[in-house]
Amino acid sequence: MKTLKCPCNFFSKKVKNLFFAGIAVKLIVLAVFAFLTVKQSIANPIDDGKTTKKELTYQLPEYPGGQEELVKFIAANLQYPDRAKEIGITGTVYIEFTVFEDGSLNDIKIAKSVFHDLDEEALRVMNSMPNWNPAKQGEQLMTTEMRLPIKFSLR
Repeated sequence: MKTLKCPCNFFSKKVKNLFFAGIAVKLIVLAVFAFLTVKQSIANPIDDGKTTKKELTYQLPEYPGGQEELVKFIAANLQYPDRAKEIGITGTVYIEFTVFEDGSLNDIKIAKSVFHDLDEEALRVMNSMPNWNPAKQGEQLMTTEMRLPIKFSLR
C-alpha cells in the first residue's frame, strides 16, 4: 500500500507561530485565573436555632482591569532574553510577592527559578507593574501574599 503525501503546506511558519503564541497566551490566562479566584460559603447557626447560609467572600488582590489586562500587560512588556533564546531555554518562573492594603507590590522574589536571565526578566516585569487592587474580606482591605506564574515559551 502506498501512502500519498500532499505537496502543499497548509500552515506557513508564521501561521504556526501565531497559532502557538495564541495557545501560550490562553495558557497564561488559565494559570492566572487559577491563582487569582477564591470564594467560600459557610453555614452559620443563628440564635433562634435555624441555620442560614451566609456567604463570606474573600476577594484576592487583582491587577487593575482584571486578569485579561494582567495577561496583556505581561505579553506587552515581557522580552525574551537573547541568551535564553539562543540556548533554547523555556519554562515557567514563579514569582512571590505581597500586595499591601494600598495596592503596592513589595517583597517581589523568585519562588521557582528556571534560568537566571528568565528570572531577571520576570522580576523586571513585576517591578514595572502598577499598584493592584488590594485584597478584601467584606469591606476590610488586607495585605496578601501572592504567587504568579510567568511562562516563557519559544513557540
